[in-house]
Amino acid sequence: MLPVWIRPWVFVTLAIVGLFTLVWHFMAAYAFGWQRDADQTLAHALREPIEWSSLTGTAAGEEALLVLESHGRDAEVEACAAAGDCGSACAAGAASGAREIETGPARPIFNCLMAPPTSGDAAPRYREPSLYYLLRSDGERVETVARLQGEILDLRCGEMRCYLLARLPETPHQTLFVSEDLGGHWRLAAERILEQADTLAEFVHVAGDAIWLADSDTLYASRDGGRHWKTLSSARALLLHDPTLGVALPSDPRFDWALDDADEIHAYASYRGTDGRGMVNYRLDADSGRILEANEEAGRFTGTLTRKDGALLALHESGEPTRYTLYRLRGEKREPLLETGGDPLGHLEGGRNVMLLDSGKGDGAHLLLSRDGEQWLPMASRHRGERMILDPSGAGILEFGYPGDDARYPYRWLRPPEDRLP
Repeated sequence: MLPVWIRPWVFVTLAIVGLFTLVWHFMAAYAFGWQRDADQTLAHALREPIEWSSLTGTAAGEEALLVLESHGRDAEVEACAAAGDCGSACAAGAASGAREIETGPARPIFNCLMAPPTSGDAAPRYREPSLYYLLRSDGERVETVARLQGEILDLRCGEMRCYLLARLPETPHQTLFVSEDLGGHWRLAAERILEQADTLAEFVHVAGDAIWLADSDTLYASRDGGRHWKTLSSARALLLHDPTLGVALPSDPRFDWALDDADEIHAYASYRGTDGRGMVNYRLDADSGRILEANEEAGRFTGTLTRKDGALLALHESGEPTRYTLYRLRGEKREPLLETGGDPLGHLEGGRNVMLLDSGKGDGAHLLLSRDGEQWLPMASRHRGERMILDPSGAGILEFGYPGDDARYPYRWLRPPEDRLP
């Protein structure tokens, strides 16, 4: 028998343990599982070896466009890239007479939209050209719809228009392709552009004819669909604005750039100093590049994404002690949407309909799913293999398997319970 004096303490201890267990079960043990759809198979074989770590995508209306790199060889694509203006051999042409390609089962080749290279016009090669596949997903099936010889740097769609930035063999600088119908047809938008942009170039935002694009050092903008560009800002310009900021940054800091729904650019670079993590943070006018505010602060942004309504969300990791917060950024304002204290948050990613976060819960093995960033659903953890991507236009994870005897890749969706999504 327990002494009378200790019994209340035992009851209190049991109550605390019971409450903790209940909360843990609701947040972890009762996390919702992923519903696995039936396996399907790509209609076309892909040329091995596939570089699955390059699998990226963007929402294109109600569908999604995916980009995948292969180091395999495709004789038809290579011949088209070498010949340049190869017309019908690459499924180019349109009833209107305008040179364009129509994506689909014929898997047309982007290179055929280019004129043949002239003598002495070869550009220095940063790397051997790869074979790139453009795939389309409607949330039920995935199909290979186009090919490209060279290097796709980035792909981004707005409300009705998509842009694809590429570096092509024997073509100086960058080449920009545009689609007016969300990836159904493509034409050449501009060539021989952005000489100084490096292979890290990616779109910050697209809206009709307006395009913002950045590499690790410089922010560029175009107001005419990519034909002409101007430099809005650069790492050098930012650091020269106030020499007292960023002294802890490395000599060649990498800046990240994001556009909010107040037409302001957020540029930031982080460092690790003696006092823990820190960052320099700038706000710029999206039209002129003029610096509106510059500061240095403890902690850092570890990732940003743009919500369906255009709101900019940023995941923030504070200094010591480490705390995690998901903010909405709009101009100078920061609105906290999710705060977890010391429970780690990481790997923020999102598409048109949902966003996904890694939630530590002490072991880094849980996920949180949300439609708006304000209400979150605990989901069972999934191993993040290199053959999966959060469906840019849907509410699930698209996962590819290894090819079977027919060399065609199986794929499936892992979806959350639709009736439980917040």
